[in-house]
Amino acid sequence: MPTSSSIAVATKTWIPKVLSEYEIGRAVSAIEAISRSDKPIAEIGSLEGLRGELESDLKECLGLVRGVDDVRYWIKPCENRWRFGFHREAWVLDALDFLDRTELAEPDRVWISGLLFGYRPTAIQAYIIRETGCGSPR
Repeated sequence: MPTSSSIAVATKTWIPKVLSEYEIGRAVSAIEAISRSDKPIAEIGSLEGLRGELESDLKECLGLVRGVDDVRYWIKPCENRWRFGFHREAWVLDALDFLDRTELAEPDRVWISGLLFGYRPTAIQAYIIRETGCGSPR
């Protein structure tokens, strides 16, 4: 839930409708990472509420970061909540949909998700070894 505080943006004041200050901070970090690096997509979180209010807050978050005309927000339904984040290229949303609907072995889901969300291959490998005890996803 957002706090009663407001955020000063340039010459206007923005009172978030659904995002907390923490979520706004994560959103700004994600927008900067996507804009300034090879990170294709970031998921900020999920929450209950009206889609329009979330959309309004995400647009405001984009306005907090200068020079990010190529970054867009995304919102996806998930039961009674909205998953949300930011992306640059349209294909990453198709890839995210693929991961959501496709039945994959967990190690395969891990490495595909890791690549999609911009993790280093060595970090993905370390996670697979830690979780499965072997050096290969299979």
